[in-house]
Amino acid sequence: MPSSERIALLVLPLAAGWATATWVALTMHGWWWPGRQVVVVAPCLVLAVGWWAARVPAVRWLVAAGAAYGVVAWGWLVVEVLDRRRTLIVDFERTRNPLHRAWRAVLPDYRSPGADDWALQAVWLVVLGAAVVVALRRREPTPAPPPARSAERQPART
Repeated sequence: MPSSERIALLVLPLAAGWATATWVALTMHGWWWPGRQVVVVAPCLVLAVGWWAARVPAVRWLVAAGAAYGVVAWGWLVVEVLDRRRTLIVDFERTRNPLHRAWRAVLPDYRSPGADDWALQAVWLVVLGAAVVVALRRREPTPAPPPARSAERQPART
């Protein structure tokens, strides 16, 4: 199967599931974060990121930084929940974690969309598009398989 078909088999369900979780599920079920719909496509996301990191060594530090951020953010939230300053379901987004607040400043908030949100979305689409272009350009060529040895040159087995 050609590489582009394998990529499509991974990216299309990921994009469809993410779009459903982002726009459809959010409007169907209320104001809360549509995490249960995103969980369905998370395996595709993990595979896509792993594939990307395997092919583009420069991306590996981004994956490591993202993982470190996730561990720190979750740990911070757990401490706040255990101190009874926050509840995990209702006000997790009110965390005092400065890293989380920084992300909220640069990511669009589609719960009350305005011109700023659409501008941020456009910026992120350009950034992600550029990342895809860089990934495709830096892709290492697939090594050629070793030449098959002819039966005449192989030693006889006894």
